Parts: sequence; C-alpha cells; structure tokens
Amino acid sequence: CNSGKLDLIFLIDESTSVLENDFDGIKVWLRNTISSFPIGEEYTQIGLATYSDNPRIIFHLNKYHKLDDIRKAVLEVEHTSGGTATGKAILYLTNNMFTHENGVRPNAKRLVVVLTDGKSQDDVIVPSRIAKESGIVMFAIGVGKVVMGELRAIASDPDRYVYKINDFSALESIRRELSHSIASLESQGKTSTKEQGQAGELQLLEFQKGVQKMMNFLEKLHRTLQIGFKILQVVRKSRN
Repeated sequence: CNSGKLDLIFLIDESTSVLENDFDGIKVWLRNTISSFPIGEEYTQIGLATYSDNPRIIFHLNKYHKLDDIRKAVLEVEHTSGGTATGKAILYLTNNMFTHENGVRPNAKRLVVVLTDGKSQDDVIVPSRIAKESGIVMFAIGVGKVVMGELRAIASDPDRYVYKINDFSALESIRRELSHSIASLESQGKTSTKEQGQAGELQLLEFQKGVQKMMNFLEKLHRTLQIGFKILQVVRKSRN
C-alpha cells in the first residue's frame, strides 16, 4: 500500500549548551522545514518533542492538521535546559508518541528527525535500534562538537541520513536536502506487515536473550552465596 502518508516527528535537543538564540533559530528552521510538506490527515502529520535530562512532548501527531497551526505552535515552544539524554528521549518517543491514540496511522511511513548539539550522556545504540526495528526511519542532525559514531548509530542509513554542521546558523543549508530525503520516502507508504512481524520477532528475541542472561547471572550468584555461606559455617565451627 503506497499511501504517501508520513507521520513525522522532530526530536529537538534543548539542553543547556543550546543557547536561547540558537533555540530560536531552530524554531525558525523547523517552521521552514515543515512548510515543505503537504499537511493534513491524509498527507503528512507532524509531531514535536524536545529533550534535555528528560523528554518533553510538545504536541502529538494528531494535534494539528493545518500548517498555520503547527507553525504557530512551534514558535510558542519555550526553551528549558539540562543534560543531554538522547537515548532516553528516543526510547520515550518510540513508546509514547508512535501510538494509535496519539495519531499514528497504520498505512503511514514513520519518521523521526533527531537534532542534537552534543555527546549524549546515555546510550543511543539500543534505543535507536528499538526504534528502527519498530519500523521508524531515523534521521540524525549534529551541530558543533557531536560524536559522529552516535549520529551514525541513530540514523537508519548512516551514509545518507546523517547531517553534520558546524553551528546552528548552518541549519538552513541542509533543509532542502533533508526535505528531499524525507519526501523520497513518502511514496514508499507503510512498513509491510512482514517487516513489522520480523521487527517484532527481533525485539522478542532480544528480550528473551536478556532474560536468559539475567537468569544465568542470578543462578551463578545463588551458587556463589551458597558456597560462601557454607565456608562461613565451617570457619565459625573451627573457631568454636
């Protein structure tokens, strides 16, 4: 089914290192980028979240269906501050914004554009993998002193969906290329049922492996404690 529908969410770093003027520039860039797409329930839906130490949902995919309303909502976003927990934000977005009740359409392509200006203080590899395995196409934009390895780990295609710029004033220089890359996915429609099933199987397999590792660890710990207890009993008896 090639519906041409996009469910597109922008995840924006608002940590302390992002200055107020830079954040204002991001909002202008967001307004211009969003204006590149046909907005509506049958076309492109836009969601927005920011993050520092914790993620903050600004609006869900089904909140606005008119371009002017989205542009206005973007301008009204206030800048906060804090650390840079990119992985936490990606995982939260995957679990809480890409849901049916928050506007996700079963026949739409799901995309996330992550914009950050620094090294994440947590792991981005596992959250990004979970997002991609759930059918989300990930783009990564790094500004300034970012870690390219993290950007490449976030992006679905490290060679095509990673953008590195020196400062926020250069955001406009990548807007057209980013918009074209996103638009090229529009005709692909939704992720197939087979792909979704494979992604679900992979997630289940990873979970099962994690549980098994934990069980093995607990079993070894239990045996070690038993041995330690027996040694302690022997020592106590020898002292008596």
